[in-house]
Amino acid sequence: MPDVDAAIQSFTQAVHAMPAMIQRLWREAFGRKIGLSTQQEGDEKLVTDLLTLMAEQQADFTNTFRALSGDTARDHYLDPMAFDLWAENWKKRLVTEHNAENVMRSVNPFIIPRNHQIEAMIQAAVGGDYTLFHRLNAALADPYSTAETNADLTRPPLDSERVRATFCGT
Repeated sequence: MPDVDAAIQSFTQAVHAMPAMIQRLWREAFGRKIGLSTQQEGDEKLVTDLLTLMAEQQADFTNTFRALSGDTARDHYLDPMAFDLWAENWKKRLVTEHNAENVMRSVNPFIIPRNHQIEAMIQAAVGGDYTLFHRLNAALADPYSTAETNADLTRPPLDSERVRATFCGT
């Protein structure tokens, strides 16, 4: 007969270990998004400061993270100087990393299936035009490509394009 108390104790330990595990995985994932393959003290603050700044400055999540691997990240901010202040600490931290740009490019896609693009594609397809479907499908097959022909697909929605209700997980 199984030892119920031992099973409960084992599961309780696993559940109690989850917050630390989730936090570690979050630090690793977001660390890679800013080019860090190792973890050091202060990295979590560096990431949370960036996320806060992005929210305050209305910087697009996907485009900003992708731009970190180039030289256009500051262009995504209403106040580019605000980004520059954060970037000072980030660049100091990157000195200890190897191939930071490659790390960022491997985890930050150039293109994602944005709701307003999906909605436009659906509306066109309903009308019998599958051009956007084929174009989105091809672009999303290689989301880490920097093909200039897909630059317009990376644009966040205008206010008039915001999709307020989604279906089927889009």
